[in-house]
Amino acid sequence: MKSSFSLPFQGEAGGRGVRGEFRPPSQSCAKSVRIFSNTHRSAAEKCADNAIVKKIKKKKELFEAIRYVHFACFALCKKVFGNYLPVSGNIGIFCRYDDEYEFLTRIRKELTDEEDNWNEKYYRLHEPIVIQANGDVGETTYTYLYIRKPDYHTEVGDADFVLEKKKFEELKKRASEKTVVHGVELFYRPDLDMVRLSEANTDALLFVTTKYMTEHIGR
Repeated sequence: MKSSFSLPFQGEAGGRGVRGEFRPPSQSCAKSVRIFSNTHRSAAEKCADNAIVKKIKKKKELFEAIRYVHFACFALCKKVFGNYLPVSGNIGIFCRYDDEYEFLTRIRKELTDEEDNWNEKYYRLHEPIVIQANGDVGETTYTYLYIRKPDYHTEVGDADFVLEKKKFEELKKRASEKTVVHGVELFYRPDLDMVRLSEANTDALLFVTTKYMTEHIGR
């Protein structure tokens, strides 16, 4: 079925994958953590190669996991809306092991301001993570990072995208009816007032909200 949503076109993203080995980002710069993309293949496709379930043990693997979640979520967004929505500014990585969570929490503390957070969950990065354009997916900046404790989730992580209120209400109604768009399941979370997008072959979750992370923080 075709989506009825009409939003500003930004491009096309590919991507399917499973939680597995992550290639490290190619380089970084002083004022931001800049994660570069290969113009020939999507990051999500590359992360799916030789997939082996394993712990994230190095900082560079964390950045590649972030890169995978980013492109996988953009692919989900494109499937449902036919266009890209702007990101809220936060991105999360899900842990599967207790020691992995301890390690990534230490890294998160290095990268973020402990005093600047929302619900002691999303922490502001000292330097934003900037993922360079790949194909038609534009350069994107994330300013808040979340490391999730191990639980029932098996995905690599999630990211939030923003939709104007009127269209969000339409999306929420469709999600309440358990709509599936091009294989992507829409599910309304009343506790968060957000809509979750998920797909069986994508190891990332996309949440749609009406607020940017800076609005939650009150900036």
